[in-house]
Amino acid sequence: MPHGCRCSSIFAAVVLIVCRPLGLAAAEAPGNVDYADVLPRIAQQSPASARDTFLVQPGFELSLMAAEPLLASPVAIAWDENNRLFVAEMRGYSEDQDDRLGRIRLLHDNDGDGRPDRATVFADGLVWPTAVCCWDGGIFVGDAPDIIFLKDNDGDGVADQRQVVFTGFGTNNVQGLLNSFAFCLDGRIHGSASSNGGSIRRVGNDGEPVGPAVKLARQDFSFHHDFRRFLAIF
Repeated sequence: MPHGCRCSSIFAAVVLIVCRPLGLAAAEAPGNVDYADVLPRIAQQSPASARDTFLVQPGFELSLMAAEPLLASPVAIAWDENNRLFVAEMRGYSEDQDDRLGRIRLLHDNDGDGRPDRATVFADGLVWPTAVCCWDGGIFVGDAPDIIFLKDNDGDGVADQRQVVFTGFGTNNVQGLLNSFAFCLDGRIHGSASSNGGSIRRVGNDGEPVGPAVKLARQDFSFHHDFRRFLAIF
């Protein structure tokens, strides 16, 4: 019996030794620490005051084109042949992938002064739109893992055609998604796969990937506006 008591005492001591650090760890968990004094909230700046923080080289001028509430979280823009300005809004950066908060805004200049004064939503329900390029009255949008073609066919200002044309871009690093669409002199749309790369396949009319995959590392790429030809640029 004495031996049993001794063992119980040793066991209790071990439990106390093991449990005490756990209690200390819980007390020091990040959720229990007040960082208000270390990380004070930064006051929101007006568009004019934000513009004044830029260092502009001699001979150049920086003008305000648009600001909230006309848009939010802009990451890419493109003008079409009708002088309409499309803006990719990455509102889900960086953890809200499942909420599909990304959208494309269409900015309008109603009074003809060269600056937008009205905004409408051209397309929503996107994940992380990071690139936009205009073609044939519509736009190609980079929304990893996809490249999507959006077009307003009935003239109401909202995209009624939404077609995934390529898929397979990587999404592991939200800071390194596909980006920088540009219509180039070779008649193709060029872009960057950034650090994520991918294994890119064309998407058929039935919504399923078809044909062989094009492997991308940290490379640029180009695709034809016929929704078919995709190339890696080495």
